[in-house]
Amino acid sequence: MFTYDAETKTAFTCDFLGEHYCESRIWDDKILYPEKFASAFRHYYDCIFGPFKPYVLEGLKKLEALDITTVAPSHGVILRGRLREAEENYRLWSTPAKKPPKKRMIIAYASAYGYTGMMARTAGEAAEKCGLDVELLDISVSPADEIAAKINEADAVMIGSNTINRDAVKPVWDILSLLSGINNQKKPAGAFGSFGWSGEAVGMIKDRLHSLRFKFVGDGLRTAFRPDKAALEAVAEYAVQVAGAIDG
Repeated sequence: MFTYDAETKTAFTCDFLGEHYCESRIWDDKILYPEKFASAFRHYYDCIFGPFKPYVLEGLKKLEALDITTVAPSHGVILRGRLREAEENYRLWSTPAKKPPKKRMIIAYASAYGYTGMMARTAGEAAEKCGLDVELLDISVSPADEIAAKINEADAVMIGSNTINRDAVKPVWDILSLLSGINNQKKPAGAFGSFGWSGEAVGMIKDRLHSLRFKFVGDGLRTAFRPDKAALEAVAEYAVQVAGAIDG
C-alpha cells in the first residue's frame, strides 16, 4: 500500500524499497556506509519481496505513473539520490529470466567422503536421460544464497547429505533455510545420502521440504557407506521418479 503526497512529491511506500538499515544519516545521499546499505537493501528484497516478483513489477508501475522525487519507506533510509537506482534494481531482480527450452533439475549435495557425491552424479545422469537440464552443485564450495536462488527457479530439486551426529550437515540446513515456501509449492523434490551409523539426514531433509510444501517424492533414498551397484541403480530409479513428477 502506497501513500503519495503531491505537494512534496513524496511516496510513502511501507516495506517497498525499504531495508533494515540504520545509521546517523537518514537520507540515502548522506549515508556513511553505502556498501552496507546496498547489502541490506538486497537482503531485505530477497527476504520480503523475492517470492512476490510479479507484484513488485506492478508496484513499480504505480510509482512510475507519479511525479516522485522522494521515497520514504516505513523503515530504512529515505531515498532521493539513489531512488532511480533502487527502482531499477527492483525491476532487474523481479524480471523473470527467459525460460530455458528444457525443464531444469538442481541436485545439491554435501559429501564428506565422496559417497553422497557418487549418488548425486548417478542421479544427475539418470535425470539427464529423462530430457532434463541438470546442474550438480557441491554445497561445500557453492554459496548458499546462489544455490537457493537456483533451486527457487528450477522445476525440480534433489538434495543430498551425509549424516553426522544424527543430523544433516550445517551447509545443507543453510540451503534449506533460504528456500521459498511460496514459490516452491508443489515443486517435485527428493532427498538422498550416504551414512555410517544412523542415517537421519534424509528424513530430516524430507520433513523440511514437506513443511515448505514441496511435492516430495517417496521417502527419499539412503545407503550405508559406499553405495554398491544396487544402491546406485536405486538412486537412478529414484531420480527418474522425481523427474517424472514434473508437471508438463
